[in-house]
Amino acid sequence: MLDKQLLGNFLSSRIPPKGSGPSKYLALHLRFEIDMLAHSFCEFGGGETERSELRAYRELHFPQDTKSLKNSKLASPTELRKRGRCPLTPEEAALVLAGLGFKRGTYIYLAGSHIYGGKSKMNSFTNLYPNLVTKETLLTPSELAPFQNFSSQGSWLMEVAN
Repeated sequence: MLDKQLLGNFLSSRIPPKGSGPSKYLALHLRFEIDMLAHSFCEFGGGETERSELRAYRELHFPQDTKSLKNSKLASPTELRKRGRCPLTPEEAALVLAGLGFKRGTYIYLAGSHIYGGKSKMNSFTNLYPNLVTKETLLTPSELAPFQNFSSQGSWLMEVAN
């Protein structure tokens, strides 16, 4: 968990009241879906359970990666992270946003809302940035239905919702 010692008064900043006029928002895609993580060959703090899940996903969905790994030596997950080859975790992304000056009250539209690890992986992010919305929170299931099999077409949904 992100703590007060690390972030100071940032956590207790006031969130602007609803209806206080137009608000800017940030559209963000964390790229923390299982396919990205499996393809990266990185580790994200989930231990053997995570390694097993990502290995199984990789073997099923990226057989060429699995085959090429057997014929070559890949850098360790630690080395890959040092080289900047791993997607940021939601917690790391929140720290980057805070470091860039985004305030606690910032409205964030989260694209690609199927985060690996679900809500538990997002806890640190949502504690720091509680004004988080997704297409699923902006639109009803019936409004989303026509786009169910076309995830790449969902990016325009934020524009429609405004």
